[in-house]
Amino acid sequence: MSKNPLVIIVIILFAITPVIWFNYLPLIDYPDHLATMQIRNTIHSNINLARFYEFRWILTPYLGLDLLATPFLPLFSVETVGKIVIVLTFVLICVATVLLDQQLNQNNCGLSVFAGIFLYNGAFNWGWMNYIIGIGFAIVAFWIWVRYRERSVGVSIVLFTLLGGIVCLMHFFAFLVYGVFVAGYECSIFLEKLKVERRLRMSLFRIPFRAAVSLIVPLLAILSRTPSNHGQTVWGRSWGPQTFWVSFVEWKGEALVSPLYFHHFSEKLLVVAMVAILVWALATRTLVVNSRMLIPLAAFGVIFMVMPTELLGWFGPDYRLPSGVAFFALASFGWGEASPARINVVCLLLGFCLILRVASVFSNWQRAQPIIAEYDTALQLVPPGSRLEFIVGDGGWSNPPLVHVPVLPAVKRGVYVPNINYGELGLVKKRDPVPSSIKDFDYLLEIRDPYFEIPAGISLKEVGRGQTFRLYRIDQGTAK
Repeated sequence: MSKNPLVIIVIILFAITPVIWFNYLPLIDYPDHLATMQIRNTIHSNINLARFYEFRWILTPYLGLDLLATPFLPLFSVETVGKIVIVLTFVLICVATVLLDQQLNQNNCGLSVFAGIFLYNGAFNWGWMNYIIGIGFAIVAFWIWVRYRERSVGVSIVLFTLLGGIVCLMHFFAFLVYGVFVAGYECSIFLEKLKVERRLRMSLFRIPFRAAVSLIVPLLAILSRTPSNHGQTVWGRSWGPQTFWVSFVEWKGEALVSPLYFHHFSEKLLVVAMVAILVWALATRTLVVNSRMLIPLAAFGVIFMVMPTELLGWFGPDYRLPSGVAFFALASFGWGEASPARINVVCLLLGFCLILRVASVFSNWQRAQPIIAEYDTALQLVPPGSRLEFIVGDGGWSNPPLVHVPVLPAVKRGVYVPNINYGELGLVKKRDPVPSSIKDFDYLLEIRDPYFEIPAGISLKEVGRGQTFRLYRIDQGTAK
């Protein structure tokens, strides 16, 4: 593959086109993030939001989106700021993957230019923006470690420690990905040297010790100042009648293909094509894996299988791993001793996969635009200062996912909604005016036909509807 910077730039720009093109990004938790930023940015000037919410900065290991968004919030709307941050993150991931590839495979690099195939992964579709941003910083940090590890003395070890701290601030699990790759890489080099020298010497532990310091110090420093998150730990999910093992296998299988597949039919074709291409290329040694990356990649295989589905209140830590590790794995591939014609065939096929990836995103996001736009229009009917409850049916998770869509337009309107992700930055609900039952709300939004019994003593008057919802004003009186 050409190493021409202009070619790389064109491919990256093509990969990020959907983010720039569409007004609405149909990502599950993404509206929650934007709503939190909207409240943080306007709470001092919006008396309606100030009635219901309070905000204060707290130190947490998942600040990626908010740290990157802060410089842009005074200048642009939160929707524009979100897209700016995503574009910058995607560019960072692609460029960092190319740089890591060039460092690991100096004489046979080039496959990393197709990193755009993995951008629209399962973690991104869930809207886990802090993790995606953290992965971008983790790739950069690992590239810097591989390139300058021999200089990890004095001031340099302090800089490596600060770098690890930055990754940890972006997202805790991204820091774990970075830490495992650094540890696995150092284990590989340690074993290489031990095999050659055939005896243990203290000098063999010099760089691994510095690596451990640069990882442990920022981790302890940040976690010691972070409010504890005491949630449950769960292995496997059970949303239906399946046994534990069936749900466990289904969930792990879905997570394993999440770098390419997220419930869209065209992505199944992409999974099949990518697996076939990589298996054939590795079997014919058109592609080879950097030997120093085998241990960390194998470590992630074990970690993925034993990691729970919920860990201390965090949902989907195992699901996130493949979406982040995919970029490191791609950078681990180098060209083998194959003919230029065979290499060109692989590049051509991966180019088609990138086109299919972007086309799939365009197709799915295009259908979502008018559906999401209707919520912006309908919620203009809700007076500022009102309290809005919304109930989502089982279809709320289908394409496009609508479980959090009303949150942002409601908050921009100065309307209270109870479904925001509280506590990540210190966003809290004030107790006194917060509704405790449906009778305390002013409006009700039913999304995709939820099962709902109207409580006695209230009536619902329809004031708006769309393809996927009905909006009611809640009146005190007999239900009709």
